[in-house]
Amino acid sequence: ALETAIKSKDWHDHLHRIEHAGYVLPRQLKKMKELNINISASIGFCYPIGDSHIAALGPDRLCGYYPMKSFRDHGIVAAGNSDGFGTSWPLTGIYGCVARKSRTGQYLCKEEAVSIMDALRAYTWNAAYLEGSENIKGSIETGKMADFVVLDTDITTEPHESILEAKVLLTIIGGEVVYSDLA
Repeated sequence: ALETAIKSKDWHDHLHRIEHAGYVLPRQLKKMKELNINISASIGFCYPIGDSHIAALGPDRLCGYYPMKSFRDHGIVAAGNSDGFGTSWPLTGIYGCVARKSRTGQYLCKEEAVSIMDALRAYTWNAAYLEGSENIKGSIETGKMADFVVLDTDITTEPHESILEAKVLLTIIGGEVVYSDLA
């Protein structure tokens, strides 16, 4: 359907995307890149309900489960979304990107794990790109909106499990403090 829609018009700058992208075949990755389709991935499901997804997909199909590394390797912009349940959903998604482990510690194709910097990019710049606002947010630069959080731990240097335990100390949106737990 997306291919038909994209080819039906002379699009100069389209930002077509697929929400969730929970299971993707290798041939679909090539088509997504060819058509410049972006992804808003619900990789955060990996940890809280990954065990049920392992049971549903079986071990042979797990590498198609939110394949963040394959998206990156194919040049597909894939953002992590926070379309989930519970608290600290973006952090749960970042954990899913780097650890790819379920709540019981089972891997959901660890070969599809990405670096912590790639995971952070999925939840920052890539997310801004998918909404067409990468020139004003998504990274900390002079002249941008200054939307960011401060955590109680450096998730870029600590073991991956620390991501699940990290607490937000400060939230800044548009340069304004909207949440503070600084004592």
